Amino acid sequence: MGRLDIYLVLTAVVVYGLATVLFLTGTIFSKERVTTWAVRAGFLGMALHTGGVILRWWISGHAPSNLYELNSLGGLLAVAYYLWNVRKRQDLKILGLVLFPLVLLLIGYGFTKFSEVEPLKPEYQSFWLTLHIIFAFTATACYVLSFCGSVIYVLRGFKIAAPYLEKAPGDRILNDLNARLNALGFANHALMILTGAIWAQQAWGSYWSWDPIETWSLITWLVYGLYLHLFFTLNWRGKRIQILNLLAFAIIVISYWLVPHLPVRNFL
Repeated sequence: MGRLDIYLVLTAVVVYGLATVLFLTGTIFSKERVTTWAVRAGFLGMALHTGGVILRWWISGHAPSNLYELNSLGGLLAVAYYLWNVRKRQDLKILGLVLFPLVLLLIGYGFTKFSEVEPLKPEYQSFWLTLHIIFAFTATACYVLSFCGSVIYVLRGFKIAAPYLEKAPGDRILNDLNARLNALGFANHALMILTGAIWAQQAWGSYWSWDPIETWSLITWLVYGLYLHLFFTLNWRGKRIQILNLLAFAIIVISYWLVPHLPVRNFL
């Protein structure tokens, strides 16, 4: 049974790869039916992926904690939130063109850090850590999907790409979608910081110690706060707010891959 969770995730990766190919094909050749099948492949991949994550959680007896488990959870939540939004608005399907390659990269990176199920150290056996992880990757799912919207927005500004993105949502829709996603991500990010601080106090006796993980987590949160301030207060729209959104996501990438941190605390 310990292998089944891995096989489920690997099968999901294959299906996500198929979805990526279908999205590329459907977009390049303007085949709406092909992109519809890409979304259906996404649902199948999500079902397999969900089974793998839940089974791994059950086998280990604790929430995802190492890089493999956390990356897998992050990819799953991103796909789930994408598909939930697509069910509400069919014109958001095009975001899968960016989303599924990102998810493949995320899960692939996790597999490079794969480790077998291990018991948690006493300081990590905390309900607050579980909440911290859930809020962290819910925020990640929102930020990832918002990033996909900005990529589509920017690509449509290039003449070579514009003809292939005619069915993408309009500029206003993408602006509003990204703001809504980032607002939800910002709220979950705040809860992530709060629950992480409570957990740190229980584990090490200090709510905040300004280590690299905490510092970059705060920086990322403040940048997204700046985005929301510029959007809602100063009425920033169009390309400049989309570029800011891309830069904000770049800070997440820096925080995730370049900032030294404990394997168990690998999301900022």
